[in-house]
Amino acid sequence: MKKPKPIQFRAVHTKTRWRPASHETLANALGKNRGARALFDHTNKAIKYATHGEPLYVIVWDERQDHGEIVKPDHSEWDGLRHASIGIAEILHF
Repeated sequence: MKKPKPIQFRAVHTKTRWRPASHETLANALGKNRGARALFDHTNKAIKYATHGEPLYVIVWDERQDHGEIVKPDHSEWDGLRHASIGIAEILHF
């Protein structure tokens, strides 16, 4: 049986309002391979941008924590992402 991935990832696109994924680590969820950075840079080849539209922002959280974060592209930041904290209750409201 596969071990569940604790890092939850929800991408909000112009066409798809809540596209779910999960990751093993926060670094993977935010990263350049299949994470938020790859999503915004259009380098994640698993995403069908024609179907989902342009990514607007991503919500990432660890199921074991009481908060997560919203990220959106911002090339003036060190990792190319603007980060904002969000409580789990607010995330679950979505």
